[in-house]
Amino acid sequence: MKKPAQLKVVVAITGAETLAVAATLAIGIVNLIAGTEKSLALAAALNALIAAFVVWGALITKGLWQLKSWARSSSIFWQTAQLAIAYESFQGETANPTIAWALIVPSLAVLTLMFTNPVAKLLKRYLEA
Repeated sequence: MKKPAQLKVVVAITGAETLAVAATLAIGIVNLIAGTEKSLALAAALNALIAAFVVWGALITKGLWQLKSWARSSSIFWQTAQLAIAYESFQGETANPTIAWALIVPSLAVLTLMFTNPVAKLLKRYLEA
């Protein structure tokens, strides 16, 4: 079955987001090995959490490409969580609007594309099968 262009864009964006989280994990591991972290236990726990996010993102990306119906809801949750993080990135002492917009733009793109007819119908078809 031919996949619609909207789904291909969703998979590409989700894959890119996963790679960005993986890059963050790589930086965290390098910092952990280099000994630049103030708390070894906290850094290790944070890296473990980020690693779980990398696995989750990879599973979402793969699931969307394979038209798994569960991947749609998981992706919607992932994007909504990113919007919450983006909202918090606009305020406080460590506010960084660049990070906020870098999270908002792909999240809104994926959420919009997920609810287009071709993607919604395709994933719904596999849900009913």
